[in-house]
Amino acid sequence: MVHQEEDNIKVILNMAEAEFLRSLVSVSIEKRGVAEFYIFGSRNLYSELLDELSNKLSEVGFNQDDEPNEVGLKIEDLIDKFSPLVYG
Repeated sequence: MVHQEEDNIKVILNMAEAEFLRSLVSVSIEKRGVAEFYIFGSRNLYSELLDELSNKLSEVGFNQDDEPNEVGLKIEDLIDKFSPLVYG
C-alpha cells in the first residue's frame, strides 16, 4: 500500500519485508501497529533504494545458472514494490 503526502511517499511493508530489507540495506523503517512497518521518503530515496537493491541482487541473488535464487526472488519482489514510485 502506498500513501503520498506532498513530495513524500509512504510505503507500507509487512514484517517479513521490513526485516529482509533491513538485512540488505541501511534504510529507516518505522513501525506502524503490531506487524506493519513503513518507509516514508521522496522519490529520490526510493531511487537510491532501488539502486542498492539492484546491486544486492547482482551480488547475492543468482545461482550458478544465472537464475534468481531464493534471496534474489525476495529482492525482485522489493524492486517490483518500489519501481512504480520512481518509474511509474
